[in-house]
Amino acid sequence: MNKYIHLTLVLLIVSGLSGLILGFTNEFTKDAIRQVKLDNINKNMNKWFPSVPLENKEENATADYPDLSDKNVVNIYEAKDISDTLEGYILEVKAPDSYGGGMVLLVGIDTEGKVVGFTYLSFNESGPGANVRENNSFVNRIVGKDSVNDVDTVTGATYTSTATLNGVQIALDYFDKNLKE
Repeated sequence: MNKYIHLTLVLLIVSGLSGLILGFTNEFTKDAIRQVKLDNINKNMNKWFPSVPLENKEENATADYPDLSDKNVVNIYEAKDISDTLEGYILEVKAPDSYGGGMVLLVGIDTEGKVVGFTYLSFNESGPGANVRENNSFVNRIVGKDSVNDVDTVTGATYTSTATLNGVQIALDYFDKNLKE
Protein backbone atom coordinates (compact mmCIF):
# COMPACT_ATOMS: atom_id res chain seq x y z
CA MET A 1 0.00 0.00 0.00
CA ASN A 2 2.85 2.40 0.85
CA LYS A 3 4.37 1.64 -2.54
CA TYR A 4 1.22 2.89 -4.35
CA ILE A 5 1.09 6.04 -2.23
CA HIS A 6 4.77 6.70 -2.93
CA LEU A 7 4.30 6.19 -6.70
CA THR A 8 1.20 8.40 -6.68
CA LEU A 9 3.06 11.19 -4.89
CA VAL A 10 6.03 10.93 -7.27
CA LEU A 11 3.67 11.06 -10.26
CA LEU A 12 1.85 14.04 -8.74
CA ILE A 13 5.11 15.92 -8.18
CA VAL A 14 6.44 15.15 -11.67
CA SER A 15 3.12 16.19 -13.25
CA GLY A 16 3.03 19.41 -11.24
CA LEU A 17 6.61 20.31 -12.18
CA SER A 18 5.90 19.52 -15.83
CA GLY A 19 2.87 21.78 -15.75
CA LEU A 20 4.88 24.61 -14.21
CA ILE A 21 7.66 24.24 -16.78
CA LEU A 22 5.14 24.25 -19.64
CA GLY A 23 3.42 27.29 -18.16
CA PHE A 24 6.67 29.23 -17.83
CA THR A 25 7.70 28.21 -21.35
CA ASN A 26 4.35 29.38 -22.74
CA GLU A 27 4.61 32.69 -20.88
CA PHE A 28 8.19 33.17 -22.07
CA THR A 29 7.48 32.43 -25.78
CA LYS A 30 3.96 33.80 -26.32
CA ASP A 31 5.12 37.30 -27.32
CA ALA A 32 7.58 35.92 -29.86
CA ILE A 33 4.93 33.59 -31.30
CA ARG A 34 2.45 36.47 -31.47
CA GLN A 35 5.01 38.65 -33.26
CA VAL A 36 5.71 35.93 -35.86
CA LYS A 37 1.96 35.66 -36.47
CA LEU A 38 1.61 39.45 -36.82
CA ASP A 39 4.59 39.56 -39.20
CA ASN A 40 2.92 36.87 -41.33
CA ILE A 41 -0.36 38.81 -41.34
CA ASN A 42 1.40 42.07 -42.23
CA LYS A 43 3.45 40.44 -45.00
CA ASN A 44 0.34 38.99 -46.60
CA MET A 45 -1.71 42.14 -46.06
CA ASN A 46 0.95 44.10 -47.94
CA LYS A 47 1.09 41.43 -50.65
CA TRP A 48 -2.69 41.19 -51.15
CA PHE A 49 -3.46 44.86 -50.50
CA PRO A 50 -0.40 46.80 -51.75
CA SER A 51 -1.89 50.22 -50.87
CA VAL A 52 -2.05 49.24 -47.19
CA PRO A 53 1.00 50.49 -45.27
CA LEU A 54 3.29 47.83 -43.85
CA GLU A 55 2.85 48.04 -40.09
CA ASN A 56 2.07 45.78 -37.19
CA LYS A 57 -1.64 45.23 -36.80
CA GLU A 58 -1.52 45.06 -33.02
CA GLU A 59 -5.22 45.61 -32.85
CA ASN A 60 -7.34 43.39 -35.00
CA ALA A 61 -10.85 44.19 -36.01
CA THR A 62 -12.41 41.28 -34.13
CA ALA A 63 -13.55 43.64 -31.38
CA ASP A 64 -15.48 45.61 -34.00
CA TYR A 65 -17.22 42.43 -35.14
CA PRO A 66 -18.22 40.73 -31.89
CA ASP A 67 -20.61 38.32 -33.56
CA LEU A 68 -18.09 35.66 -34.48
CA SER A 69 -20.92 33.15 -34.52
CA ASP A 70 -18.95 30.86 -36.80
CA LYS A 71 -16.54 29.10 -34.45
CA ASN A 72 -14.14 28.62 -37.37
CA VAL A 73 -13.57 32.37 -37.87
CA VAL A 74 -10.92 33.24 -35.30
CA ASN A 75 -9.92 36.84 -36.13
CA ILE A 76 -10.69 39.56 -38.64
CA TYR A 77 -8.11 42.13 -39.71
CA GLU A 78 -9.10 45.23 -41.65
CA ALA A 79 -6.93 46.30 -44.59
CA LYS A 80 -7.04 50.10 -44.75
CA ASP A 81 -4.90 52.30 -46.94
CA ILE A 82 -3.06 55.40 -45.75
CA SER A 83 -6.21 57.54 -46.08
CA ASP A 84 -8.12 55.02 -43.92
CA THR A 85 -10.12 53.65 -46.86
CA LEU A 86 -11.13 50.04 -46.40
CA GLU A 87 -9.52 47.85 -49.09
CA GLY A 88 -10.67 44.51 -47.69
CA TYR A 89 -10.19 42.05 -44.87
CA ILE A 90 -7.98 39.21 -43.80
CA LEU A 91 -9.89 36.51 -41.99
CA GLU A 92 -8.12 33.95 -39.84
CA VAL A 93 -10.08 30.73 -40.28
CA LYS A 94 -9.84 27.22 -38.86
CA ALA A 95 -10.28 24.80 -41.75
CA PRO A 96 -12.40 21.84 -40.66
CA ASP A 97 -11.61 18.23 -41.48
CA SER A 98 -8.04 18.54 -42.69
CA TYR A 99 -6.08 15.31 -42.94
CA GLY A 100 -3.42 16.32 -40.38
CA GLY A 101 -5.77 18.45 -38.28
CA GLY A 102 -5.20 21.95 -37.01
CA MET A 103 -5.16 23.76 -40.37
CA VAL A 104 -5.53 27.52 -39.99
CA LEU A 105 -5.76 29.83 -43.00
CA LEU A 106 -5.39 33.54 -43.57
CA VAL A 107 -7.84 34.50 -46.33
CA GLY A 108 -7.69 37.92 -47.97
CA ILE A 109 -11.02 39.18 -49.30
CA ASP A 110 -11.51 42.50 -51.07
CA THR A 111 -14.51 44.77 -50.47
CA GLU A 112 -16.34 43.16 -53.40
CA GLY A 113 -16.15 39.73 -51.75
CA LYS A 114 -13.47 38.17 -53.96
CA VAL A 115 -10.49 36.20 -52.67
CA VAL A 116 -7.28 38.14 -53.22
CA GLY A 117 -5.08 35.49 -51.66
CA PHE A 118 -4.72 32.92 -48.93
CA THR A 119 -1.96 31.27 -47.00
CA TYR A 120 -1.58 28.74 -44.23
CA LEU A 121 -0.92 30.02 -40.73
CA SER A 122 -0.87 26.47 -39.38
CA PHE A 123 -0.37 23.45 -41.63
CA ASN A 124 0.10 19.90 -40.30
CA GLU A 125 -0.44 17.94 -43.49
CA SER A 126 1.91 15.21 -44.65
CA GLY A 127 2.28 12.94 -47.66
CA PRO A 128 0.73 14.18 -50.90
CA GLY A 129 -1.34 16.73 -48.97
CA ALA A 130 1.83 18.59 -48.00
CA ASN A 131 2.27 19.57 -51.66
CA VAL A 132 -0.99 21.54 -51.72
CA ARG A 133 0.58 24.60 -50.14
CA GLU A 134 3.04 24.93 -53.06
CA ASN A 135 0.53 24.05 -55.76
CA ASN A 136 0.27 27.36 -57.65
CA SER A 137 -2.42 26.13 -60.02
CA PHE A 138 -4.62 25.27 -57.02
CA VAL A 139 -4.01 28.71 -55.51
CA ASN A 140 -4.71 30.42 -58.85
CA ARG A 141 -8.04 28.58 -59.15
CA ILE A 142 -9.17 30.17 -55.87
CA VAL A 143 -7.90 33.76 -56.26
CA GLY A 144 -10.53 36.05 -57.77
CA LYS A 145 -13.47 33.84 -56.75
CA ASP A 146 -16.43 34.86 -54.62
CA SER A 147 -17.26 31.18 -54.09
CA VAL A 148 -15.04 28.11 -54.28
CA ASN A 149 -17.86 25.59 -54.70
CA ASP A 150 -16.84 25.00 -58.33
CA VAL A 151 -13.08 24.65 -57.66
CA ASP A 152 -11.74 21.12 -58.09
CA THR A 153 -9.66 19.46 -55.40
CA VAL A 154 -6.07 18.36 -55.96
CA THR A 155 -5.76 14.74 -57.07
CA GLY A 156 -3.98 12.69 -54.41
CA ALA A 157 -4.53 15.37 -51.78
CA THR A 158 -8.29 15.35 -51.53
CA TYR A 159 -8.57 15.84 -47.75
CA THR A 160 -6.09 18.70 -47.65
CA SER A 161 -7.43 20.55 -50.67
CA THR A 162 -11.03 20.01 -49.52
CA ALA A 163 -10.17 21.40 -46.07
CA THR A 164 -8.50 24.38 -47.74
CA LEU A 165 -11.53 25.01 -49.94
CA ASN A 166 -13.85 24.64 -46.93
CA GLY A 167 -11.76 27.15 -44.96
CA VAL A 168 -11.80 29.67 -47.81
CA GLN A 169 -15.56 29.18 -48.27
CA ILE A 170 -16.13 29.74 -44.53
CA ALA A 171 -14.30 33.06 -44.87
CA LEU A 172 -16.34 34.02 -47.95
CA ASP A 173 -19.62 33.04 -46.27
CA TYR A 174 -18.72 35.05 -43.17
CA PHE A 175 -17.87 38.04 -45.37
CA ASP A 176 -21.17 37.79 -47.25
CA LYS A 177 -23.18 37.52 -44.04
CA ASN A 178 -21.37 40.02 -41.81
CA LEU A 179 -18.96 42.29 -43.66
CA LYS A 180 -20.39 42.95 -47.12
CA GLU A 181 -21.67 46.48 -47.51
